[in-house]
This record gives sequence, C-alpha cells and structure tokens, in this order.
Amino acid sequence: MIATAREYADFLIAVSRGQILRKDTVVRMWTRQSLADGSLVPFSTLGWATGVRGTDRYVTHGGMQPGTTAVMHWFPEAGAGSVILCNAEGPALDALQEEILKVLLNPYFRR
Repeated sequence: MIATAREYADFLIAVSRGQILRKDTVVRMWTRQSLADGSLVPFSTLGWATGVRGTDRYVTHGGMQPGTTAVMHWFPEAGAGSVILCNAEGPALDALQEEILKVLLNPYFRR
C-alpha cells in the first residue's frame, strides 16, 4: 500500500468509527485470540498487535518494504494515535513513537 501519513491516520480513524468494517468486527479484530486450550495468544489479534500502556489499551501495526518503514499506534478509548513513515528500511522507531505518544496523549499517557 502506498499512502501518506495522513491517509494512514484517516484509515485508523475510519476503522475505529466502523466506517470501513462493522464496529463489532473491529472489536473482534482488535481482541486477542484464544488458543484451543483457552489461553490467549500473547499480543496477537487478527493482523494487529495489542498492548497496554498504564491503563490505556492500544493496537499497533507496522511493516517494511524495501527502503521504507511504517508503524501505526491507535488507542481506541482515547480516540487517538500516531503514524510514522520513514524513508529507510528497518530503523528503530520505538523511541520516537514513545515521544510522539507522550505529547499526543498527555495527560492520558501513563507509564
């Protein structure tokens, strides 16, 4: 997929509002899946990774193509997130993502 950061952000907003998929589908897509023994798959959903920051749940997705890296974080309860696109393959974007989220979600962002 070729898109701008704004287009990725618009995509995240539209998905979270149920404009692309039904809201119940999005909830299922962003819910960790169960194994046959009833245990939860760590951090894994249907194509997204999940996590918790303090008490704030988030979903994330990222990837690389030759010469590019992308990462998206979305905090459903806060209705906010961030998108980073980079013209380099494989840089560590975690520290930059953390700083963006601190600014974006303050005071909601808790360690």
